[in-house]
Amino acid sequence: MDAHRTGDYATKLALHEKYYSETSSALLAHIDDFLEEIDKLIHKAETVGVHDPDSPYIKYEHPRLPLIHRHNLFVRETFQAVRDLYSPDAPIKWREATRYTVQECDEVAMECAMAECVEDLNTGNWECEGGLGQNADGSDRPYKTQQIIMKDGVPVA
Repeated sequence: MDAHRTGDYATKLALHEKYYSETSSALLAHIDDFLEEIDKLIHKAETVGVHDPDSPYIKYEHPRLPLIHRHNLFVRETFQAVRDLYSPDAPIKWREATRYTVQECDEVAMECAMAECVEDLNTGNWECEGGLGQNADGSDRPYKTQQIIMKDGVPVA
């Protein structure tokens, strides 16, 4: 706590390194437990007719269940994506990667968007989600600029 309160990043990093395996296994267990639990909720919603808008249960007793079901599917997908990156057999390991938040701007179209990127420190390859993406024809945007806003959760000056 003292290291956190005083902003002692080196001590915090040393503690994270020291307890990495314990933290890693506890986090993976939490993710697996959560995925198991949300799968039960998704299955339950699907067995009471969430995909049938004319189901009396959905219409009269729980009209928001389709919305909750879609939310649960989204949350499950998010947790699965984290597990896919975090698990021991993941192609890019969090420990061997650096996370970036990147702001992409298209100066011609006058639009900007944020992207979340992971740089594999072993290969130097980047994988990004979000951002501006490509043109409709699949080509790169010629006037796109990128600026790193955060690195490993710390704002970049």
